[in-house]
Amino acid sequence: MPEMPELEILREGLSLRVLDRPIARVVVHQAASIKTFYPPIESLLGQRFTEVSRRGKFVILTMESGDNLVIHLMRSGWLTVRIPGQEPNRCDALNILFRDGSALVVLERGSKRKACVYLVRELAAVPFLNGVGVEPFDDGFTAERLFEYLQTERMQLKSFLIDQRFVAGLGNAYADEILFDCGLSPFKITTTLTFEETQRLQVSVRRILDRGIARLRSVVGEGILECEDHGFMTLHGRPGEACPRCGAPIAEIRYSDRSTHYCPECQSGGKVYADRRAGTCR
Repeated sequence: MPEMPELEILREGLSLRVLDRPIARVVVHQAASIKTFYPPIESLLGQRFTEVSRRGKFVILTMESGDNLVIHLMRSGWLTVRIPGQEPNRCDALNILFRDGSALVVLERGSKRKACVYLVRELAAVPFLNGVGVEPFDDGFTAERLFEYLQTERMQLKSFLIDQRFVAGLGNAYADEILFDCGLSPFKITTTLTFEETQRLQVSVRRILDRGIARLRSVVGEGILECEDHGFMTLHGRPGEACPRCGAPIAEIRYSDRSTHYCPECQSGGKVYADRRAGTCR
């Protein structure tokens, strides 16, 4: 699933390629991706996008009419811009073709087709968007505010980080990196964090996201990001490798739809947690 750094780089790339271009044609390839009926998707014809913004994991394209095309890519979706002459492929969910022949494309690469496209007059009409928490680089993302959030509900720390009600845009991979960076266990209970630990966590959130954005921006250059890039991460996706801080093997827990990577020595006092896969024992 694309996370905040990927979506921010996508937003930058789209802003250079889709603004102020008249829309000539709209083709829906996967009707299940279109989640709203009014205004109709055909009302995009003749319009121009005037702004590309992001809120959490939602990409928002505002039109000159004031309507908004809001996209949530879920687990397997993506956004790209095709140059004139490039043909659609089987992963296309929605094609928005401009008069110059280029196209904004919503891709759904998963078999379950969960990518969501909303065309709305008011952003409040998009489910869950109003409930998205504070943006990590906003002035309001302070250690004090984060500490208040942590005390509101008893849950595991990683679950808190990827819950969009609290901190916007974080997902599985970056949560692992953030927790390693500040030396906190993904299984620590939120209500037990001290204020000093919260300060470390707040700093790590910004540091790791900033590092990810800078890395992706250097890779993409003047192009457009085509896929997630986690190859630069310190421990996410590296089970069994030596921890770069202490040398202990990086541990992994797999769930049905995601995995958690952590260093038992640096983050959980030497404890290795049981794998959650069915039939797996440790």
